[in-house]
Amino acid sequence: MQPYRTLVRYAGTAAWLFLSSYAAAQTATPGLTTLHDFKTQDGTAPSSPIGGVILGENGALYGTSAYGGTNGTSSGTVYELLPPATGGGAWTAVTLYSFTGINGDGVRPIAGLVMGANGEIYGATTNGGTGEYGTVYEVQSPSSPGGTWTETVLHSFQGGQDGAFPYGNLVIGRNGELYGTTYQGGYIGSGSGGCLGIGCGTVFKLEPPSTPGGSWTGTILHRFTGSNGKDGQPLDGEQPLAGVIIGSHGEIYGTASGGGNECLPFNGCGVVFELQPPSQLGGAWTESILHAFNYYPADGFQPFAAVALDSGGKLYGTTYWGGTGTYCFYACGTVFELQPSSASGGAWTETILHSFADPTADGFTPIAGVIVGRNGQLYGATTAGGSATTCQTAPGQYYCGALYELTPPVQAGGVWSEKILYNFTGQFGVGDGSDPHATLVQGKDGALYGTTTGGGIYGWGTAFQF
Repeated sequence: MQPYRTLVRYAGTAAWLFLSSYAAAQTATPGLTTLHDFKTQDGTAPSSPIGGVILGENGALYGTSAYGGTNGTSSGTVYELLPPATGGGAWTAVTLYSFTGINGDGVRPIAGLVMGANGEIYGATTNGGTGEYGTVYEVQSPSSPGGTWTETVLHSFQGGQDGAFPYGNLVIGRNGELYGTTYQGGYIGSGSGGCLGIGCGTVFKLEPPSTPGGSWTGTILHRFTGSNGKDGQPLDGEQPLAGVIIGSHGEIYGTASGGGNECLPFNGCGVVFELQPPSQLGGAWTESILHAFNYYPADGFQPFAAVALDSGGKLYGTTYWGGTGTYCFYACGTVFELQPSSASGGAWTETILHSFADPTADGFTPIAGVIVGRNGQLYGATTAGGSATTCQTAPGQYYCGALYELTPPVQAGGVWSEKILYNFTGQFGVGDGSDPHATLVQGKDGALYGTTTGGGIYGWGTAFQF
């Protein structure tokens, strides 16, 4: 089974970076500017961005769209947004590569991108490839200006013992290796054949070839079991939707949307996990569950986005459901903090920093994660909620989404304060976007960049700057 149709809303990405000097030159006046309106998914242009954006040289933005493309198959694209030559001008969208879904190529790039040391771009497609379980790909810039960008499939997932359906962003290691997750796959026999029979997902590594033009080498670092600890197996997550991040000592942190503690009617409440590299070359990576979420109102549950890491070693993230908010049927989601123990090997401590509540004054159900700002603030987006009535589906129910900021307390142990920075309106044809799924990125001047999956002039999403 392909989970894309039912889980496309839950694709999250979590990475943040400081943008180049171009962003630093922009105005610091708060306000949202739509940089690009994506067009219909049946056309040739990029359409329906679900992943976020990254920034390259000279202020250009790079991202993926789940649909659109110049080959007419609407299999998705890698695109570039070029800033105007003069202030106040229009940004220009360029399709760098259109996926085909044929001859082993990928389909549906839900994940965002990551840029290598030499300007090469890496990403993942949820479907396609030789096994039809998704791919990891590289897009190289042309050798001369005006030339054609070149795509290479680095790995095609095969299901079974291999992974299946990568949704999350990749991350690059110290030696150019790529790390990521797959939503399913990894089945190797007894105890891991759940999750529709092909396994509960994986964490993988792809190592570049030792000689140019060689094949990349794939390794499965962890196969999730989805165990709730009552079946004789260690507690574990299942079905990770987001990518991973790398700590200062090479450890890997991530989330799994399910598994862990029982959470009926869901397949578990989800977990935050850590993978420690082996002490000897070729050894096994060791997984630790840093936090297993519980059912509301005691906790959030079902984390769809990756975590963010601050300079002090704390992790921050979001859950789609749970918390103390009473508006939503399963509560409206949370922002959480995980603090490591002062003792080696001790338990991490979770704190709920914010529970999303009243959707007319707050966002709710965040698919995106958070980023850590320069002064310790957290910035994020909710896929629903906000005060705009243009996305109203029923009395009092608003689903355009919002941008928010969480400011840490002055004194340790105090309450974090939330501020809604922007309420999306989603007005078709004239307004801004709606339904932001992807984690934001922040420029040196504090400007926030992101995408929405809906709204805009054509109704197929936007790229924006706040």
